[in-house]
Amino acid sequence: MKLDKEEQWYEDHSEEFVPEKNQVELRKELMEAARSAAEARRTRKTITINLDTRAIDYFRYLASETGVSYQTLMNMYLVQCATEKKRVAFV
Repeated sequence: MKLDKEEQWYEDHSEEFVPEKNQVELRKELMEAARSAAEARRTRKTITINLDTRAIDYFRYLASETGVSYQTLMNMYLVQCATEKKRVAFV
């Protein structure tokens, strides 16, 4: 399976993010996450959406902390919401 540029960078630098004592186990988890991301690309669809700037700023902040792109984080969160069947709270 071919990794995209971002996934390859994480593969090449994964040792920098993994604590020494659990390195083998966590490296396996990182590789599985990269494989899952590659599979997810095959099921994605490009859309145009209007988002509140607060939401975008929040995910950009998370991206700066995690090193994962803000669009990927948004997608991960939306998939998690769909999987867990979360509902919007109308206040």
